[in-house]
Amino acid sequence: MSKTMQAAIHSFLIVLVLWLGALALDRAAAQTGGRGAPPLLVTADVLQAKISEAEGNPELDAKGRAGLIALYHDALSNLKKIDAHTARTDTFAETIRTAPQETDLVRQRTAALKSADPPSARPDDARISRRPRSSSGRLLPHCRVHPLPTGRRC
Repeated sequence: MSKTMQAAIHSFLIVLVLWLGALALDRAAAQTGGRGAPPLLVTADVLQAKISEAEGNPELDAKGRAGLIALYHDALSNLKKIDAHTARTDTFAETIRTAPQETDLVRQRTAALKSADPPSARPDDARISRRPRSSSGRLLPHCRVHPLPTGRRC
């Protein structure tokens, strides 16, 4: 069997193992009701060891070795993404858990503010409503009500 064929089989087996691991994770998540992340079957340490093993394997040709190492690096970056998504999931779950209490607190504060200061006309509205109006109901300009000194016009 050629080295290229061995590298291809080795790569296929790694992908198969990773896929089976993902399937096991999916089943574990389904059994726990999707709550919490089940323990990972593949860790960063395992992948680092596999990278070192692939780098030192004389049976692999350069192309197969580079492809295998690239797959391992992709798996490592996916593990980092899993960690980031798990942290975001935990934050979101905490937000959802505390949302009803925060909503009640906002409602209580709103009710307290409404009862302490009953709605009334804003000062600006009151000032505008006191200004003289023309016969058609339009507000008169300020200078018509209070003439400007020295005969200046509006």
